[in-house]
Amino acid sequence: MCSQGAARCATTAVPGTAARATPSAPIRATTFCGTIFEVPGIITVSTCGECETNADCGGQTPVCAPKYDLAKFGGRFDCVAPGSVPNSGGCQSDAACASGHCGEASVMGLLKLGVCGECVTDGDCSPGEQCVGPEVDFGTGQVFGATCQ
Repeated sequence: MCSQGAARCATTAVPGTAARATPSAPIRATTFCGTIFEVPGIITVSTCGECETNADCGGQTPVCAPKYDLAKFGGRFDCVAPGSVPNSGGCQSDAACASGHCGEASVMGLLKLGVCGECVTDGDCSPGEQCVGPEVDFGTGQVFGATCQ
């Protein structure tokens, strides 16, 4: 966890193979403090990760996406390749999802989590199917993306 309102977390050593990295002087990477869960006025959970927004990422992994750890009520944000997050994985935008669909799972209308799924609306499904929204199951610690049924 990181301090609420802190712009950055402590720098951490990152094992690397870059020419300038040596065992005695590893490359340092700054990690960012991102809000992984928030219920305004009730609770905010911020953790250290590779990014907070897409602007913190680059190269072949330009998309910032959350990885939820519901069992520990935590998680982190990582830089990922576009379209690399599978259904039921965390997202902030359609760009992260392999399906191209980032929906919003709601817990009692208070806590909202971005999650990749097969659909966001009925129009994303085959004729005759309906989009069943994403769900959060704190009992099992899982997030489930929307499905066409």
